[in-house]
Amino acid sequence: MKKFAALIIGIASLAVMTGCASTHVSQWSSPLDVKLEVNLTPMVEVGDEITGTATITRILFVSTGATQFADGVEYAGSESGALGFSLFGNAMAEGKSAAAFDACNKAGADVIIAPRYTVETKDYIVYAKTTFTVKGFKGVFKGLKK
Repeated sequence: MKKFAALIIGIASLAVMTGCASTHVSQWSSPLDVKLEVNLTPMVEVGDEITGTATITRILFVSTGATQFADGVEYAGSESGALGFSLFGNAMAEGKSAAAFDACNKAGADVIIAPRYTVETKDYIVYAKTTFTVKGFKGVFKGLKK
């Protein structure tokens, strides 16, 4: 038993005497802002109305549900509410992005023209279920015009 205690004390002493180091060096920089102007007009064929839905469930601080998202979708204004900012990201933006992906994927669209989002939340303090629905018109890119 004494040998075991001596071994533990030896390992603890070794751990205290050795350590890690990290170095941070500040480097002055300025943002690089590159602007590219191109005189091209996208040709988009507008089709029928499309719709998509997504559901996100929140239990305490963990959100689950949607797994496929449309990247690059921007939403104006600050979103708040039961599913606003969480420890694991912005569930409101993720829900809208997932609904946009669902609509485009089902309809074969490249873009949603004039999207309108409906967000319905059932909140029970530690549990919330939010359903996101988007409606708009199918947009398909047909090329670029100079």
